[in-house]
Amino acid sequence: MRSEGCFGTGQIFHTLRVDGRGEDRLEHLTLEDLGTGRRAEVAAAAVFVMIGAEPHTEWLRDGIARDARGYLLTGRDVPAAAWPLQRPPLPFETSMAGVFAAGDARHGSVKRVAGAVGEGSVTIGSVHQYLAELARADTAAGETDDPGAASSAQNPV
Repeated sequence: MRSEGCFGTGQIFHTLRVDGRGEDRLEHLTLEDLGTGRRAEVAAAAVFVMIGAEPHTEWLRDGIARDARGYLLTGRDVPAAAWPLQRPPLPFETSMAGVFAAGDARHGSVKRVAGAVGEGSVTIGSVHQYLAELARADTAAGETDDPGAASSAQNPV
């Protein structure tokens, strides 16, 4: 709940919206304080519902570092002890090289759709950089993207 007390004007937290009503538009909300169970009807012309900010990252492998709340650590937030490569993590790269995270599940994100979209678009640059590193490493090892290159070199036509 907000600091001034339950069901005042402004922001209200830890509250369940039980009902909303009005003639042609929203006019009243029935709210329940999740701490006390108290219900009240309040005048309302609009409502913004924050559906929660739980990261739900427990399904990921243990090798991907998280903060105490379960949000994924990326880029500069990845602890040095958790990072396997010589280079630093790329922006939005997790502690598993080549695995990236953007949006609400990432530690430090703003938890807004527009923020997640922006992070996703920036992540593409990091993905391209990572793929370029892999291509350079493959080239240095004598590999190629052309699966037929080795066989045609061995069997000239």
